[in-house]
Amino acid sequence: MSRTAHFIEHMEALDGIAATVDIDDPKTLWSAIDKYLQYCADSGLLISNTGMYMALGISRKTIYAWSHGTRK
Repeated sequence: MSRTAHFIEHMEALDGIAATVDIDDPKTLWSAIDKYLQYCADSGLLISNTGMYMALGISRKTIYAWSHGTRK
């Protein structure tokens, strides 16, 4: 498998996890985090902040806003 195809496979998997997330529901957030970590373990993908953001369907700016008590 080419590097590009491998990359696309990972992005599609993370997008599939993100499709199940309701950021207003902590249960779906935790479930998506568990799915992301399991996907990384199963596929050999390194765990990263960026990967987690993709799996949750959020951006780095959203995390920043949450950490400062605002919602984006």
